[in-house]
Amino acid sequence: MKKAGANRECAFTLIELVMAMALINIIALSLYSSLHIAFRAKDSAETALQPYRTIVPVFESIRRDLTCTPSPDGTLFGEFTGESDEQGDFPADQLSFFSASLSGEAEKQTCNIAEITYALTSGLDEVPAPARVNIDEQKKNLLVRYVRYNPLSKDAEQLNEDILFEGVRSLEIEYYYQGEWLEEWDSQEKDGVIPQAVRFSIQLSDSQKNEEKEVHKRLNNNGDNPVYSKTFLLRCYEGASEDSQGEANAGQL
Repeated sequence: MKKAGANRECAFTLIELVMAMALINIIALSLYSSLHIAFRAKDSAETALQPYRTIVPVFESIRRDLTCTPSPDGTLFGEFTGESDEQGDFPADQLSFFSASLSGEAEKQTCNIAEITYALTSGLDEVPAPARVNIDEQKKNLLVRYVRYNPLSKDAEQLNEDILFEGVRSLEIEYYYQGEWLEEWDSQEKDGVIPQAVRFSIQLSDSQKNEEKEVHKRLNNNGDNPVYSKTFLLRCYEGASEDSQGEANAGQL
């Protein structure tokens, strides 16, 4: 004899279903919140790195030129001159030197050595005509690379101007020699000696969006625009020991 209710099938009650759906909703909400935080962190990191990614090609151009500086003992060595200057309240330094790293039109290259100059210029009026590209008729600080393919010639046609970056607030160039950083350098006054390393510090103008400003304020305690610095070792410096090179490399940010 069968007991009453023996054929009744087992199933979830309404309360159990409601509890299960509530747990699923909580898990889904937690997963969504985690993904949202992760994507926001990713966007913030990309926003913070965007200016540096943009300025990396500038540092690569500087590195290529400086590493190709001729040896001071060679017959092709020229002046290595770094001048300290200011535009308003911000540094606007300038560096001129000879280099075997050439770029541009082949017909303009009259020898294997060119005179390279890195400097800031403050707008369209001061930029030579060949370099007037992608400028909206506004006054902007431009980081320009001047190249004279024939260092012995003062012909304007031998001078090429490349705009490396626009919207630069300051350009500070320092020179490492015998354990200290110097603001200026003149190879003639130092008997043809060149520094062991050169450090470029570039600060961009305040042209960022509000979101980017907030990110950089969080990354920089002082709230100012970040300064991007890079140190370049000069291979042709014969007096640089491993210790001094390591010390100079420690100054890289």
